[in-house]
Amino acid sequence: MPTYRLHRIILSYAAFTNHVTLFVMPATIEAFRDELTGRSLSKAGIRFPLDKKIPAALVGKLVRFRVRMDEEHAAIRAAKKGTR
Repeated sequence: MPTYRLHRIILSYAAFTNHVTLFVMPATIEAFRDELTGRSLSKAGIRFPLDKKIPAALVGKLVRFRVRMDEEHAAIRAAKKGTR
């Protein structure tokens, strides 16, 4: 499954018979719950039907959110590592 990483996994995606799923972690799904209303969701993924255009603006927001989460996590880890 194709996966994009920075410090940790940012997102993954997979194609299926009738949809493409963007896997973005459960915290991302919760943070964007209102914007994802009406979409097919799993615990950590968003299913986009093949017969409809994937909303690039929404995907951009999700990616920026995941990058921000990853950067914050990396900063916390670096700070902890520096205090040892």
